Amino acid sequence: MLASRKDERTKLVLSTLSTIPLMTTEQVGRLMFPEAGSPLKRASQLLRGLEEDKIVEGRRLGDMRKIWRLTRRGRAEAQTDKTAVPLNSPKIAHWLTIGDAYLQLQQTGMLRHLECELRIPYHYAGREYLFAPDCFLIWNRRAYLLEVQLSRLSREQWAKKWRRWNDYFGGNHYLQAPWQRFKQGGGVIPQPIILTEQSPELVLHGYAVVGRKPVVVSRIDGAIDH
Repeated sequence: MLASRKDERTKLVLSTLSTIPLMTTEQVGRLMFPEAGSPLKRASQLLRGLEEDKIVEGRRLGDMRKIWRLTRRGRAEAQTDKTAVPLNSPKIAHWLTIGDAYLQLQQTGMLRHLECELRIPYHYAGREYLFAPDCFLIWNRRAYLLEVQLSRLSREQWAKKWRRWNDYFGGNHYLQAPWQRFKQGGGVIPQPIILTEQSPELVLHGYAVVGRKPVVVSRIDGAIDH
């Protein structure tokens, strides 16, 4: 019984870290031991054991939090071909924010699917481009695209960011997107959620996708209440 429980937890860690490539011990505790009296302590014990088995590896940040990722062996066991995110990546805060959003959605019991690091090729004006939202997810039977923007952008920078979205959806390239498999007949246009501290008026400058106005919030729970 204890062995099977450990195997289940290992599988969950493998599955989660293959989707969210960097997580803190505290985040793993919230995921694995939400009802426990000491989720941080129990997560530390679990992760240390997986570290000894060379499934995960970690690094302590300046604020003393420890972040974790899958090792090469861990990625092989998770059957993911994604490139490992460096433990000193400048996008650590970005990934931890996505991790927090995932945990909030997962704890509602209505998160059906989440995938990150989408890289969807399409052709426009004779050239190939990539449409690369941070995450696609299905929550409460609705499809969403999640964008996390922690650094502050100018109006011109937001407009430049949205140009790719406008071309992708305005040119109907989304009809061949991998998320169309979730609806018979396709035609899914996901609802964008933008996690940022900036104002909606500034963020939406230059956005021109018809029928899907982004929800601009600083926390994911502000979006799913809409």
